Amino acid sequence: MNELDSLVASAQALFAQSTTPADLENAKAQFLGKSGRITELMKGLGALSVEEKKSQGAVINVAKQAIEVEKANKLIPEYQAKIATINTALTALKADTANLVKNKATIDKYSAAVRSYEAAIKAYSTVGKQGERSEKAKAQALAQYENSKTDIDSTLGMAQLICAKGF
Repeated sequence: MNELDSLVASAQALFAQSTTPADLENAKAQFLGKSGRITELMKGLGALSVEEKKSQGAVINVAKQAIEVEKANKLIPEYQAKIATINTALTALKADTANLVKNKATIDKYSAAVRSYEAAIKAYSTVGKQGERSEKAKAQALAQYENSKTDIDSTLGMAQLICAKGF
């Protein structure tokens, strides 16, 4: 397991332990925040060559997206549960026809909350699909990185050979 895989696993563990949305955001910040671990790795790309920046940056971005997917996987079931709870309350409020006018504001508020949670679920579901594409990108980026290392090693070997021969 490399460093990035270990960071994703750590994020997954922290997300699993999170019991509130604030805990979840704090856990995410440890990895993707201003001074988060992934952010620090991204900052370190400046010292690399252009080819290494491309390949390492792609690999780091895959880890970043994997962390976002883990967060989404934690939130989606919670949001679905909240929608179910709100829908139960809505059904009860709508069934109380004697107080329908009085309950209208609450019904509207609950309906808006359901739409908001549904929009969040849709957005987080998109993150998961990006994660699947990211796995392919990760494999390509790793292959590109390995090829770059091989090219650099062979170029250095040729340069040493030329210097040794006195050309």
